[in-house]
Amino acid sequence: MRRIVFFVAALVVLAFTVPQLVAQQGEGVTNPVMQVVDSEPLTGQELGLDDSISLYFDHLLDCTTIGSAFSITPSIAGDLACDGASLTFTPDNEFERASTYRITINDQLRSAEGAALLESYFLELNTVGFLAVSETFPAPDASGVLTDTPITVIFNRPVVPLLIHEERDTLPQPLTIEPAVEGTGSWVNTSIYVFTPDEPLMGGTTYTVRVGGLEAADGSVMPDDYVFTFETEPPQITQYQPGDGDTELQLNT
Repeated sequence: MRRIVFFVAALVVLAFTVPQLVAQQGEGVTNPVMQVVDSEPLTGQELGLDDSISLYFDHLLDCTTIGSAFSITPSIAGDLACDGASLTFTPDNEFERASTYRITINDQLRSAEGAALLESYFLELNTVGFLAVSETFPAPDASGVLTDTPITVIFNRPVVPLLIHEERDTLPQPLTIEPAVEGTGSWVNTSIYVFTPDEPLMGGTTYTVRVGGLEAADGSVMPDDYVFTFETEPPQITQYQPGDGDTELQLNT
């Protein structure tokens, strides 16, 4: 009987004390996992040659741990700064153009409360590339091109700013055509240039078009001139009189 009474009393005591102990322990528990919540630039955005790279976390950082946790490949010297919940890398010299850089934050990084990353964090960024011709009309090496065809060049990135019609004469004219052709060139938008000949092109002639001397709006350049050729349709007889096989023609026809 005494054992039963003691057992019941013990259950009553536990019913009151266990929730209190759990609550007390819960008060001191913090999130043991830290994560990156944002980056600048974002994944998929181009990295400027002299841009900084910033990472933002959901915890205040222990700044003494960032040096051993951060790495960038290919290696480039720079300054690594820690400010609250963010760290920023600023290169001493420009990044290489048209290159991919991989940033790694390993599990040695700690928050001010001791939280760690669940796993290493990786961010790949592509630096600003080169300005390039992505398409032309006529196409390179085209033949049988109609003699009244405008010459169109499309670039892979914006080259000129948006301007009102009256200011378009100040924009660069990037084409050199051989044999020389008189005509008018214009930018129909920031990355498409169209040259319209004043007179039809010569028939049966191979034209060479050179594109160069440009710098894109973001500072990217063309490493080399872009050159393409096309051939216009040759002269041909389209009508004739008398017709083939005509009979009983007048003598003075």
